[in-house]
Amino acid sequence: MAAWLDTADEETAADLFTSAFGLYPARHLGLAAEAQVVVPATTSWWPAPAVQVPVALRERGGRAPRGRASAIADRSGQKQALIAQAAALHERRVLAAAELLSAAADLGAVRLSAPAIHLLLELMAQALGAGDPLLGNAVALVVDLHLRCELLSKPRHVLTLRSAVGDFTAQDIEISIIRLEDTDG
Repeated sequence: MAAWLDTADEETAADLFTSAFGLYPARHLGLAAEAQVVVPATTSWWPAPAVQVPVALRERGGRAPRGRASAIADRSGQKQALIAQAAALHERRVLAAAELLSAAADLGAVRLSAPAIHLLLELMAQALGAGDPLLGNAVALVVDLHLRCELLSKPRHVLTLRSAVGDFTAQDIEISIIRLEDTDG
């Protein structure tokens, strides 16, 4: 075999060696070389730059950490805090919806709380996203709060909404807020 390898050209010798010993090109181990150095896959490992191999992979052949897995963290306190926070937010939205419904007859005559004006602006944004007041299809529904907000085109109408966080002026738009009736029975 040595004589065959000695007399063969480079490609034939590589094929002969591979056939005899079953040694194939190196496989990618998933180790990243330096980002600035790009080495083609056809480069022999002899002149190629060395790659740092982690000790665990070099000694044990695996990258998995040894020892016991850590215990699962108890997040029940965080879960309860998030549930309480969500419940408080929902309660504020329910109170804001009740405030909007009580002031719906004349929104410009009352001073709205911060949660109520934020809810009203949210409803207006949803209604404008859903349609056009000129076409009469700018409507937003919030089923869990039983609210329906409709924006209607009303030329030369100026509505100023007063609130604890500032005033908002809407021109050429009328805001209609009504309670959705329950459809359960």
